[in-house]
Amino acid sequence: MKISSIIFSIISFTFFVISTNAKAQVNKNSDEYKNAYSCGIEAAKNGSTSVNSIVSYCIGNSHDPSRTEIQGFNDAVFNVRNSKKPATCAFSHGIYEANGSRSDNFEEGPQKITSMRQIAELMPSRDFTIYDQEGKPISKEDVNKLFYIISSNQYGINKIGLTKFALQNCSKKQLGK
Repeated sequence: MKISSIIFSIISFTFFVISTNAKAQVNKNSDEYKNAYSCGIEAAKNGSTSVNSIVSYCIGNSHDPSRTEIQGFNDAVFNVRNSKKPATCAFSHGIYEANGSRSDNFEEGPQKITSMRQIAELMPSRDFTIYDQEGKPISKEDVNKLFYIISSNQYGINKIGLTKFALQNCSKKQLGK
């Protein structure tokens, strides 16, 4: 009788351990996980660097995060940290103010140039504002990633070229002829 109760106890304990381990695994196909993961990606891209800050961003004080949500947030942080972001060329166009002179082909007002090579050619004699695909001005640091000074003298800059980054990451359409 005692042996059968011991065997029964061992079998019961084994089933308990198996069922506990089965519950410990997170269902990554659940809506709860998918929502937590997508919110975690968004939060991580917006600067949240830890799971705690992502929990604050995604859940706030509405409820304590579940194990599934925590796993989704952890996976999101891991994937954002380990993803290699492809370098992109933000360039869309440049605008300068033409003054109607012969050098501007007697054109006046804002002139839009969509070729980076043409901008590099015109930039030494004109003040350009460079814009991205969203129509926002590109920062000076980002412009310096696209263009560099080839030569200058006491009167100013003579020649501007395209950086290796621009040649590798910008499309042929963006680069121009």
